[in-house]
Amino acid sequence: MSTVVRAAQGGDSQAFDSLVRQTEQSVRGVIRSRIRDDAEADDVSQEVFLRAYRCLHQLQDQTRFQAWVCQIAARLSINRILRQRRLQAIESVFGDLEDCLAGAPEAGMVQQERREQIQGGMSRLSRLDQQTLQAFYFEGRSVAEMSRLFAAPAGTVKRRLCHARRNLREILIRNGSGLC
Repeated sequence: MSTVVRAAQGGDSQAFDSLVRQTEQSVRGVIRSRIRDDAEADDVSQEVFLRAYRCLHQLQDQTRFQAWVCQIAARLSINRILRQRRLQAIESVFGDLEDCLAGAPEAGMVQQERREQIQGGMSRLSRLDQQTLQAFYFEGRSVAEMSRLFAAPAGTVKRRLCHARRNLREILIRNGSGLC
């Protein structure tokens, strides 16, 4: 496999195709162990091989290609799961806008009221708490991205995120929003 990896690193697209065929079952297994949805798993699988293709020059030990690509698969699967959880958290608070527009007028009013309560609560947070929640929930940034953005260690970012959520929850409870 190492000669095929070297050829792919040299720009041989047929060699890379061969690597994909040799490792796709392993990659798919890693992804399916984390993501149960076939369509999502297919998307992540494509993303894995695109990432592998773009970063192939970084692989130093050509004999470790399969382990390397499986590590990419594991990391991207976890990222996808975390992104889905963030989206679900946002949807649970703000609701799905399309459902609001398609549903009864009362449903839209409830969703609008929830949005206003969240926005009001956010406005009462410190600037750092606002920025932290905005980056994570609304911009979809990972903790690693936020660490670079805020020039702070990942542990500090996680602590800030936890602190900001707790502060927002306390504000919403004090205001009697019924969201928590």
